[in-house]
Amino acid sequence: STGLKVANIANTSSPSLSNFILDTNGTPFPALGVALHRITDGKNWLLVASGDLGLKIIDLSNLGAPVVRATLDTPGSAKDVDVSSDGRYAYVADFGGGLHIFDITAITSPTLVGTFARPNDGPATAVAAMTTLTSPPKKLALTAWGFSSPHIKVIDVTIPTQPIQLSTLPVLAEVDTFGNYAVVPASSFGLLFYDLANPAVPAERYRVATPGSAQSVHVVGDKAYVGDFAAAVDVVDILSDN
Repeated sequence: STGLKVANIANTSSPSLSNFILDTNGTPFPALGVALHRITDGKNWLLVASGDLGLKIIDLSNLGAPVVRATLDTPGSAKDVDVSSDGRYAYVADFGGGLHIFDITAITSPTLVGTFARPNDGPATAVAAMTTLTSPPKKLALTAWGFSSPHIKVIDVTIPTQPIQLSTLPVLAEVDTFGNYAVVPASSFGLLFYDLANPAVPAERYRVATPGSAQSVHVVGDKAYVGDFAAAVDVVDILSDN
């Protein structure tokens, strides 16, 4: 079986896994991308891109028994999800429908407020949200797009009902963010850092070599954890390496 489990890492030397989280019909569901969301009362929620089943909203109040509280359909296959820094919006990369923006202020009854679709450019496969450290700040959704001409679209979602593409990054990969930077694993080129202080004109600032082929990345604090084809997981200290 495949599906989603919760890992308890309170004891890092002996982590434990829960049983599969079950859908409302009592069956496991695919988890292609996840984003943790904490609302103002401290309650934790998990947003899950679940392929053809759309977007799942999961209540984590009881980690021993998470509960699916809502499901949102998307036109194609939901591949990835992220949440805006203010917690108001969820951005979903949909394989058949592009970028979908949901208002999640009412977490159990989200509403679709914006879409960005470019069917001739191929499918959307991954997304990362960021807010630039500029004045005024811009909210961006960095969305991996396409197969024949792979790239990452830098989309301004400051006005969620009117998403606008500002630029592209010439790579197709998962993407994460650190400050004003897009952090991109780029296979044999290692880990790339693009400065998006001016998101209309991205600038590659740094490259960090990895032992093999950098395939995925997750940034926590000032560390980037890189899924590397040859070396399992590389840990990059962003501040010291750049």
